[in-house]
Amino acid sequence: MLDIRTGTTEQVTQLATNPSDLTFGPDGRLYFVAARTLEDEGCYYRNVWQLNLETGDLTALIEQPNPLIAGSPSVSPDGTAVAYLAPCLPERISSPTGLWTVPSGGGEADAADGRT
Repeated sequence: MLDIRTGTTEQVTQLATNPSDLTFGPDGRLYFVAARTLEDEGCYYRNVWQLNLETGDLTALIEQPNPLIAGSPSVSPDGTAVAYLAPCLPERISSPTGLWTVPSGGGEADAADGRT
C-alpha cells in the first residue's frame, strides 16, 4: 500500500501470489483476487479476498473447493455483496464464464441465474 502523503509503502498481505483486480468497497475495505500459495495457483485456485485496512484482517470470501478461478470483483453500492466472474460450472474450469455473487463477509456463492 502506498501512503500518498509520505510516499512510503507497506506490504499488507502475505499471500504468495500478486493481488490483481483491486477494488474498494464503500466502507474502505479492499477487495482483490489472488491465490494463497504457489501450489494453489498451480491448481487453479484464485479466490476473492477482502482486506480490512484498519485491522489487517484478511478474509477469503468464496467457500468452494478447487478449482476456482475468480476474477473482476465488484462491490455492491451498499457494500453487502461482491459480484465476480468465474466458470459457470465450478467443477469444470473450461466452462463458459458466469456472473456470481457472494456476501461481502464471505460465504456460499450464487450464480446470477439462481444456481448455488
